[in-house]
Amino acid sequence: MLTWSKIRVWLFYLFVFLLPWQTRWIIRDPIVNGGIWEYGRISLYSWDIIFLLLIIMSWPTIWREILNFKFQISNFKSSNNKKNVIPAPFGLELMAERKAGIQIGKKKTFLDSGSWAGMTLVFILFLSFLLILWSDDKVLATTWSLRLLEGGLLWLLIKIIKPKLSGIFWSLALAGTLQALWGIVQFFTQSTFANKWLGVAAHSLTQAGTSVILSGGENWLRAYGGQVHPNVLGGLLVITCLATIWLYFNFKFQISNFKSNPNDLESRIGKLNILNSLFLIRNSQTLILLLYIIQLAGLFFTFSRGAWLSLGVSLGIWWWQSRCHPGQGSGIQKQTETPCNYFVTFLSGFRLLGRNDIRGLRVVILFTILTFVTLSSIYYPLVQTRIFGGGRLEQQSVEERVGSIKDSQSILARVWWHGVGMGNYTVELQKIQPNLSPRFYQPVHNVFLLIFTELGIVGLILFLCLILFVLKNRSFAISHLLLAAALASAAFDHYWWTIPSMFMLFWFIISITNENIYD
Repeated sequence: MLTWSKIRVWLFYLFVFLLPWQTRWIIRDPIVNGGIWEYGRISLYSWDIIFLLLIIMSWPTIWREILNFKFQISNFKSSNNKKNVIPAPFGLELMAERKAGIQIGKKKTFLDSGSWAGMTLVFILFLSFLLILWSDDKVLATTWSLRLLEGGLLWLLIKIIKPKLSGIFWSLALAGTLQALWGIVQFFTQSTFANKWLGVAAHSLTQAGTSVILSGGENWLRAYGGQVHPNVLGGLLVITCLATIWLYFNFKFQISNFKSNPNDLESRIGKLNILNSLFLIRNSQTLILLLYIIQLAGLFFTFSRGAWLSLGVSLGIWWWQSRCHPGQGSGIQKQTETPCNYFVTFLSGFRLLGRNDIRGLRVVILFTILTFVTLSSIYYPLVQTRIFGGGRLEQQSVEERVGSIKDSQSILARVWWHGVGMGNYTVELQKIQPNLSPRFYQPVHNVFLLIFTELGIVGLILFLCLILFVLKNRSFAISHLLLAAALASAAFDHYWWTIPSMFMLFWFIISITNENIYD
C-alpha cells in the first residue's frame, strides 16, 4: 500500500537522482564586461522543486525537531541529570546504544559528536546570514545562505524520512552511469550539444574556455557529461563509483517468502529453485559491476587529476580499514567458512549466506586498475600530458591556479576576520581586477581557502570543527569514504562550494555521515 511515508521516501530517491542534472530556470543572468558572469547567476533547479515539496510534506515534523533542538539547548546545564533526554535533531543516538538496549535512565550528555555537529551547523548558518550585511552583492549572498540552509534542512529530512542506504546509492549509481555514458559519447564523438531542458551548453573545440587537452598539435575534448566542467563530472563519478562498490558488496536478492531463520539455506531462497535464484543473484551483481566499469570509463575520460587522486585515496582507505578493522561498517567483513557457504560460492561466484571478505575488495581494485591501465595504454599521450603537465594548456592551468591563490591572499589580507560573504568571492575579485573577461572571474581552486575568504577565520574554524564532529559521531562506514573523496578533491577545486548541485551533494554526504542510516 502506498502510504504517505513511502511517497516521501520515493520522492527523496528522485531528489538524489536529479541532483547531478543541471535542468534549471535562470532567474538572474548578470552581464559583466560584455559577457555572462556564471558565478553571479541565480537559478532554480529541478531538484529544488522536489526538495521544496519534501519540506512542505515533512514540515510539521521538521518544526517539531527544531523546537526540540531549541529546548535541548535551553536545558543544556540540566541535561546530564535528566532520565529522559530529548534526542538532538541533528544527531542520532549511537548505534551501539540502540543495539545493546542501554536503559533510558542512564545519564547521557548532550555533548556527543552528533549534537556538537548540529550546533556547529547552526552557528555556520547564523554567521552566513549575518555576513550579508558586509556583502557587496547582498542578493547573491542571500541566495547562497539559503543554499546553506537547504543543506541544514536536508540533514533534518534524512533524519525524519529515514531512507534506505541501498535506495540512495541506487539513485546515485543510475544517475552516475547515465552521466558517464554521456561523457564517453562526448569524448568519442569529440562534440557536445546544447539543450535548455538538460541545462547544458555546447562546447566547441575552438571555443575559448572549453576544457581540452593539447597533444601532438591536436585538441582533445574532455568529457563533460551534463556538468559545467569535466572536473565536476569527475568529482561526481568518484562518489557514484564508491556508492556502486557498496551496492556490489551489499546487494541482497529479496524473496517474498523469506523466513526468519537466516542460517537456513532454504530460508534464504524461499520456494524458488536454488539454481534459478543463484543465477539471478549472480547476474545482478555482474550488472552492478558493469555499471561500475562504465562509471570508471567516464571518470577516465574526464582526465580530472583531482578526481583520479580522490578515488585512489578512498579505495586505499577502504582497503586499509577492511584489512586492519574488518566488520566496522565498511561493507567488508570476514566470514565464517561453512560447507554450505562453499557450495553457494561455487555455484554463484560470490558469498550468498554471509558478507563479502577483503578478497572482494581486491577484485574491485583489480578491475579499477585494469580499466585505467587499459585506457591509459590506448590514450597514453593524453594521460602523459595531463599527469606530467608538459602541455601549454596544462602549464596555463597551473599558472591560473597559483594566481587564484595569490588573489585570495590579497583579499584575505583585508577581510580575513569576517570574509566577503557567501558567493561573493568573484564579486570581490572584480574590484581587484575590473577589466578581465567574465570567464576569468573564478573562485580559488581550494574549498578550504574559499570558505576562509567568504566566511572569515571563524567560518573556517566552524567548518573544520563540523567535519571533525561528523567523522567522530559514528564508527567507520561507507559515508566516511564519500566524505574523504569529497574533501580530497576539495583541496584542488572549488565546485563542491560553488556549483549548486555539487554543493547540495556535499551537504548530503555530510548528512548521511552524521546520521545512522540502515538498509
